[in-house]
Amino acid sequence: MLHLTKLIYKLNFISDSDNEPLMSANGLGLSTYCLRIELLKLVNRGIPDALRAEVWQLLSGCPVDESGLMDAYRILITKPCKHDEVIRRDLARTFPAHSFFRDKIGQESLFLVSRAYALYDEEVGYCQGLTFFAAVLLLHMPVEQAFTLLVQVNNNYGVREFFLNDFDGLHMRLYQLDRIIQDQLPDVAKHFSDLGLETHMFASQWFLTLFTAKFPLNVVFHIVDLFLTEGLIFIFKVSLALLQLARRDLLGLDFEGVLKHLRVTMPKKYLVHDANQELLSIALSAKVSFENKHLA
Repeated sequence: MLHLTKLIYKLNFISDSDNEPLMSANGLGLSTYCLRIELLKLVNRGIPDALRAEVWQLLSGCPVDESGLMDAYRILITKPCKHDEVIRRDLARTFPAHSFFRDKIGQESLFLVSRAYALYDEEVGYCQGLTFFAAVLLLHMPVEQAFTLLVQVNNNYGVREFFLNDFDGLHMRLYQLDRIIQDQLPDVAKHFSDLGLETHMFASQWFLTLFTAKFPLNVVFHIVDLFLTEGLIFIFKVSLALLQLARRDLLGLDFEGVLKHLRVTMPKKYLVHDANQELLSIALSAKVSFENKHLA
């Protein structure tokens, strides 16, 4: 609890100076529940980069003492891995424009996290989608912590199931998304159906990478903030918000045009701060829950 209190105190005083702190230094007596409510309010604003490593670990439920997984990581990186060649090949395709991953240190860090996870969870093994998320973690924390958080997210947020049994878990989630689109954006759903365009053709990458592959990092970081806060449901909410905001454009495009828009044109729109804020505001207010008939 003290760790959580100190973190909220730091978040309040690093936050935008135009906003009054949500909690003062004398808030040390608040219950853990109240502290978490304050933390969620701060997360909605956007976590300062300097604190993301600490906040992400706290939100994900990583224990303060991570020695068990860190010890496992140190052992795993000494073992041979059958995926080494594939991992090395994929490194060049993971954020190639980012200076950290053009550098040998960044590439080696990503290589080590990816192979350590493949060895740690042999049932999942190596999947490139996880590499993009691991890369985002490495932009905020050391290798051992990135590995620990990757394990925590995969195990506790339902991400691991995407990759099992020939992606059965992913297919189930995409089916659920398809039903939500039919329910909340029926004209978009009909247009896609008329074109013969299926949800998996554009949304598989969104789910497998948690939106980390194609979108600008400024919005990716905030999506991760909120994903770690709300859980997997937030990936559905962002998916729905993206389609809602692109609705007018999508309805005027053919099959190839829709795919190009969703994969190339639309992500570039979110280089602009105001567009990011609109997207996340709509996502946060989206009426989607796991009690929903499509997600139960």
